[in-house]
Amino acid sequence: MLALHADVCGEQPVVWAGRIIGFGEYRYLYESGHGGRAPLLAFAPGPTKHTVYLVNDFSERWPELMTSLGKHRASKACLYLTRLTGVDRDALRTLLERSLAETLSSDALTTRRR
Repeated sequence: MLALHADVCGEQPVVWAGRIIGFGEYRYLYESGHGGRAPLLAFAPGPTKHTVYLVNDFSERWPELMTSLGKHRASKACLYLTRLTGVDRDALRTLLERSLAETLSSDALTTRRR
């Protein structure tokens, strides 16, 4: 996961909030005035599942990748993987690439820092 995220993002890992491994950083600002900082790509390893953070509605945007990914669960912006051995790495890489591209093209994005 470390090598894959770093390769896709081109950034070094940094720990966010004590357990999230993030790559790169961007600032966002919504029309409401709410804003903040977030990693461009991120995941959180865990004892029972690994959480991969992606753009909102990723599973609805790219259902063909979700089908080929292997065993997983998905929420609005999180992909949950219990075992990495059964995951289609090409599908995961494509999800990360598309999520990164969507984040970088987002209207909410204000700046990107390296």
